[in-house]
Amino acid sequence: MIVFILFFSTFASGLSFTNYNFKRKNNFPVVGIVSTPCDDTFNTTGARSYIAASYVKFLESGGIRVVPILYNYTYEEIDFLMSKINGVYLIGGKTKLTSVIDGQEYWHEYLNKSAYIVNKVIEKNRNGEYFPYVGVCMGAQLLHIALTEHCECAMQYTDALNFRSNLMFTDSVPKSRLFGNADPRMLYEMAYKNITYQNHKYGFYPSLYTDNPKVSSMLRPLAVSYDRLGVLNVVISEGIDIPFYATMIHPEKPAYEWFSLKINHNITAIEVGHYFATFYATEFGKNTNTFGNYTEYQKYSILNHQVYYLHRPLEQAYLFF
Repeated sequence: MIVFILFFSTFASGLSFTNYNFKRKNNFPVVGIVSTPCDDTFNTTGARSYIAASYVKFLESGGIRVVPILYNYTYEEIDFLMSKINGVYLIGGKTKLTSVIDGQEYWHEYLNKSAYIVNKVIEKNRNGEYFPYVGVCMGAQLLHIALTEHCECAMQYTDALNFRSNLMFTDSVPKSRLFGNADPRMLYEMAYKNITYQNHKYGFYPSLYTDNPKVSSMLRPLAVSYDRLGVLNVVISEGIDIPFYATMIHPEKPAYEWFSLKINHNITAIEVGHYFATFYATEFGKNTNTFGNYTEYQKYSILNHQVYYLHRPLEQAYLFF
């Protein structure tokens, strides 16, 4: 893996997406967000799982509709929804994802269901159905855990909680799906302007993508960054043959989360988030699955559920009881 630094300058106040690739077959994409089990933070609510509202707003800003996939759904229910939606989005959350998972049975179920979804995504794509998987933070961790079959080697300690950073891009970027058509000025801003936000304790060392054949055959690193201790970690990767996208940065937070002063809310950070949202919409739009009619979609839409104002650790969340 070769890392290159961008030396071009930027003068425009906004970002242009004139080179963006809009090859999509479906202008009405519906995506399944997998809910996260509630930890001690949500004890007073009585909820069993949740989805941060910022992820829903983020996807909606790109023209994507959302259906919740509760982690405690049966495998049959998951299969049914995956036959109707155009991709899956696994989100961040607060937990330690190891093979022990603090001895809590619901975390084992969450891990198993997430691994099942990863394997279904692989199966669908190998059978000719373009079906993207996007994992953010813990969702990216879940992807790596599933690919390594729950090997603890998938993640290493990273000092990147509530952390703003610059990125260094790899030589895979020019031919990548995620950034191959991106405005170079956007990459410059991400590399030099300290606008990307991370919030995790476990990340991926670059050696994982060369030493582990299960990972190296499936994913290619696109961007790395140093944590507070000066340790280099891979923070963005994408699938080689399968539309996997794994990011340890949070493109949704600049526009929708306000709990931390470390989150950069300037217009460039927000526009970077918009780039990710519209890129994901394009990817999900390559899948042609559909609900039988709008009434069937309405039955499963996340809009059937109430949004709760929490303020911390999230501004708002959908709670599932």
